[in-house]
Order: sequence, then C-alpha cells, then structure tokens
Amino acid sequence: MSKMSRATLISCFIALMPILAKGGAFEVYTTNGTGGVSGYIQNPTNSSVFGGSIQVKNYGDTISTRKGYIRFDTSGLDFTPAHATLSLAIATISATIADNDQTIYVYGITNQALDLVALTNGLAWSNAPANNPTAWYEADLTEAKLLGSFIVDYNGDYASPTGTVVQFSSTALASFVAADTNGLVTFLIGRTGLRPQDNLLFAGDNSTTHSPPKLTCGTGFLSMTSLGNGNVNISALGKADWMIWTNADLVADERMQEGRGLGALSFNSTGSLQAGNSAFSLLYSWTNGTPTASATNLDVNLLLSQANATNAVFSTSVTVPPASNSVYITFGQNLATSEITASLSDGSASPRALSFATSQHQTVRIDFLSSTRATLNVSVRLTAITGSGGTIRFQSIALANAIPPAGTVIVIQ
Repeated sequence: MSKMSRATLISCFIALMPILAKGGAFEVYTTNGTGGVSGYIQNPTNSSVFGGSIQVKNYGDTISTRKGYIRFDTSGLDFTPAHATLSLAIATISATIADNDQTIYVYGITNQALDLVALTNGLAWSNAPANNPTAWYEADLTEAKLLGSFIVDYNGDYASPTGTVVQFSSTALASFVAADTNGLVTFLIGRTGLRPQDNLLFAGDNSTTHSPPKLTCGTGFLSMTSLGNGNVNISALGKADWMIWTNADLVADERMQEGRGLGALSFNSTGSLQAGNSAFSLLYSWTNGTPTASATNLDVNLLLSQANATNAVFSTSVTVPPASNSVYITFGQNLATSEITASLSDGSASPRALSFATSQHQTVRIDFLSSTRATLNVSVRLTAITGSGGTIRFQSIALANAIPPAGTVIVIQ
C-alpha cells in the first residue's frame, strides 16, 4: 500500500474530525456534516468553483471579480449562542502596494430556502443564492443581511501573511446563527480596498496545508483589544483590583487597597526572572493603593526575562462570574516578539491572541463573559528573539469589576 503524504493525512483528519458540541461550546468546519461547503462565484462567467479555495476579488465588471460562499452544517448546535466566530485561514495573498488594507464584508443569507440551493461548480453569477449581480462585493439585501466586516492588511504594520487565521465576530453573527431553523447557515463574502483585484484566497474544503473555514459558537464571550503604549491610570482601569510588580519575587509591590479578584502571577523560562527599568516603561498613576497611597506618572520598575532566554512566559488567571468584565494587562517586548493569549476554561468562547513585534510596552484589554463560573487564563509569552539581549517584560494587571463570591445570584437586565 502506498504511503499517504503528511498533507493528505492532515486533510483527512480535518474531514473526519467530529463536530464539537460540549456544554456551551460548538465548533464545526465546512468539511463536517452533510451540507458544509465553501468556494466562490465569478463574474460574468459561470466558472464558479466549490470545494476549493475561497477567492474574493473586486475588479468591477470583469472576469476578475469574485465573491466567496461558506456554508456550515449546524444541525448539532443544541443551545442558543451568545457569541459566534468565523475563522478563515489565508491561503494566498499578494499585493503591489506597501500598506494595502482590504475590507472583507460578511453577509448572512436570511432566506433559509436558499440554504438548500446546491453550491456546485458552474453556479451562475446571475442567480447564485442572495448574490447582487450588479454589485461587486455586496449581497442582495432582500435575501441576506450584513453581519459586519474585518480588515486584512497586505503589507502594512499588521501584515497578514499566508497561513494567518483571521477571525470575525459580531453580535449580528451570533444572532444570525441563533435564528437558523434548518441546520444550515450560509455566508457570502465580498471585498473592497485599494487594488481589490490583487489575489486573496482563503483556505477551502480541500486545503492540505491550512484548516478549512470554521464556525465556533458559545454561551460565553471573549475579545482582546490593544490600547497602545500610553501611560496608565491604573485606578481608573481597575475598579475592583489592580497589581503592579517591581521585584522578581512575584509578589505584587503596589496593589489596590482591599482589592480582590486577581490571581497570582507565575513565570517560566530557560532563564531567570529579573527586575529593572526600561526606556519603554509606561508611567503609572493611582489614588487608592497600598503601600503607596497615590502616585502621579510614576516610573516604576518592571519584571523581565533574562536576556536571550527562550520559552519565557508570564501566566495568570481570573475567576469569571456570569456577568461581563474586563482585565487590563500591561506588558512589553524589546528586541523580541511577544504574544498574549486568553481562554475560558469552560470553552464557551473562542480563545483569543494578539502578537507584537515592535520594541515597546502596551496595554491590552480583555473583555469576557461566561454563563458558568469559569476561569479566564491569560499568558504573555516570548515568541522569538529578534536581536541580542531580547526580552519580554511585565508591568501590571487591572480588573474592572468586582468578582462576587460563589453562590451570589446575579441578575442581568
């Protein structure tokens, strides 16, 4: 018997991967179930392709214009999702302009009768489900609704190379999935931007190197936003609790008076944990601290990994009550790249991650919600050393809202 290639094995594994439906979490690929499929339609020819890559182009009334279709079998979804995420892996990307942001519009087909229209090769541009044949990126809004959009940056500061997985989430997406009654949800995607005729393909059903489209639903919510490198008024951010570390013993040296809710900070690396100062340190202000009662634009020490040490990671956790909350993490990197990740222990929302490559410090806000008393796990790790003496740094955590004791009844209105 001939040997199968690793790529073929990956493809087969994804195709046979069971639909995940556990507690308040649901995950499905287009290769799961009997109705899932992805592909694209092309104007004005009938050379549509399904089962392969999802190509989106916008070149007006020419054969270069294409819109993508994605359909999931959601018959295994047995709860009403509060949150949903569409994940797409970039298979091909090219550009001739340095900073070329492309906007991808995501439409949900609301006429559920169109979920039963076969998405097959040769599907005509003129009568494809919910397509607006006279618009180069839009759907027919009598048959579909706009769920939102996301940005793909070709070559700019946040470039998205081949293999990047882009994620789209919105309240409208969750509501669209929740309103489905036939176990199939179909999306149409279009594109605008500078030179939208340049190649952009997302991995489809037959990809042997990247995951096919994935839809994740949950009863929880998790998002992550970079707030940049401005100075920190930590009392304003942390109404419930905050901590600042300035010594390598991992004991918070400044903390909110009677603060409660944040967990301990841990560190692992091939090198030792150190403390020091940096030109990149953000300045801190507070009014309710201990042992220092208040401060204004104070340049405090910070924690940092040993120079050039690998596998450095800071980790912490927060208990998640069934009410929305936010955590603010301030950290940095110098001559290194870093990544911050966050996940809920009950799996009720998709994990989140942000990467940073510029030598600086920054604050990241993590918004979260879980229908159970789950744990929010957060890690900041060094992903690569880009120059001699590369390190990651950690400064502080702030918790926006109080964590009520276990057993407290919370009324959400």
